[in-house]
Amino acid sequence: MSSPARPTPSQPPPVQPTPSQPTPLRHVPSRPTPLRHNRVARTHLTGVWANCLGGGVFDIALPLIVLLSTGSLAQMATIAIAQQVPKALPGLVVGGIVDRQPPRRMMLLGYLGQALVVAVIPVAMLLGIHSLVLLVAVAYVRGSLDMFARTATFVAIPEMYGEDTPAFNAALSTAWTSAAIIGPAVGGVLATTIPPELLLTVDAASFLVMAYVVTRLPVPRSAPARAGASSLAASLRAGYGYLLRMQGFGWFVATVVCVGCVYAPLGTLSLYTVSTVYHASSTVVGLVSSAAAFGLFTGSLVAHRQATTAPRTIMLRGSAVMTLGALLFFVPHWGAVAAGIYVVCAGGVYWTVGRTTTMHTQVPKEHLGKSMTAIQFLETFIGPASVVTAASVAERVGPRAAYGLVVGASALSGLFMLAARALLEAPRLSRLVPVVDGGVVEGEAA
Repeated sequence: MSSPARPTPSQPPPVQPTPSQPTPLRHVPSRPTPLRHNRVARTHLTGVWANCLGGGVFDIALPLIVLLSTGSLAQMATIAIAQQVPKALPGLVVGGIVDRQPPRRMMLLGYLGQALVVAVIPVAMLLGIHSLVLLVAVAYVRGSLDMFARTATFVAIPEMYGEDTPAFNAALSTAWTSAAIIGPAVGGVLATTIPPELLLTVDAASFLVMAYVVTRLPVPRSAPARAGASSLAASLRAGYGYLLRMQGFGWFVATVVCVGCVYAPLGTLSLYTVSTVYHASSTVVGLVSSAAAFGLFTGSLVAHRQATTAPRTIMLRGSAVMTLGALLFFVPHWGAVAAGIYVVCAGGVYWTVGRTTTMHTQVPKEHLGKSMTAIQFLETFIGPASVVTAASVAERVGPRAAYGLVVGASALSGLFMLAARALLEAPRLSRLVPVVDGGVVEGEAA
């Protein structure tokens, strides 16, 4: 009887990481398969686009319901706040839960749950129940369930698309930005003939479509991290502790803060300048607002075409584009403001695609959910703080001073990435090679 074959020195047996070791990064070659040939990606993106379209209708319908019911701008603001709070609470906990559960289960919970919750409003109003408390509760619960769906999707993407992950991230951004342009327009047209409470059925239906799409996709059915005997609290402490110990994580967070300070006040500042300083018409104000949406769409298209570029390079280029765009705000003409917001938004979404791919390639998969919710938690506080600061400076000193803050923040985002070059530089995607003792060795891929 012949003895069993033994591995030769040139073919070492695969080493499985122990539970205490982070799951290794996934191999991503430099030439991914075009997404147009990937049936799974096409199906997924179609569902995402339909879902985002429904979300755009929701963003028009819910404020209209509040306005028609109460006539109060303050109560409309309450709804807007209720939609953002879930990023902070339960946001940070959601990441830990998703990392311990199968992504497919979490995605279905998020999408089906949102369909059910949104449907509560039209049913309640048909029954004669008109309550601001109900609307606020629906906005909050919908946002919380959306955190589960989005975080689970973020975690599942590297496992589902592997070498196509950078291209899919860019395509996902394109789907989102195009739907963000069309969705509110569709909602506005439909609102002229359909009561806003019935418009919400469009959003509910879009979640059902997305849930069906999830059942047709190879979404992982196993949890990224083993729960073991540890509690959720212990898992959260271990996960966030790991992120804090990552070399260069502080520099990475600094860039996120800077870009948030560019993005959040941009719309408020530009509309204030065009309407108050240049006394432009409402048509011009609308053109400036549209420039932002088309900038987002353009940036995502460029990111898709450069999907094989190193993520850190994409982030640096994005910071440079945002800085150049912000300088246009100093030209005394409303056309320069429109051009500036277009360029800044294009550079911003381009930067965001690089940030997402950086997280996908740098963070072990058992901590991906926590990394996403941690960044969103941070952005929840950056946005309001930067808007208040910029608005205060614009009123007390002038718009140019506020734009100076935007230019400085965008420039700092690039400088922080340069300072972190030896710390958090994402490895070139074509140079990741097989795992050795749970780690990744750089070199030419076999």
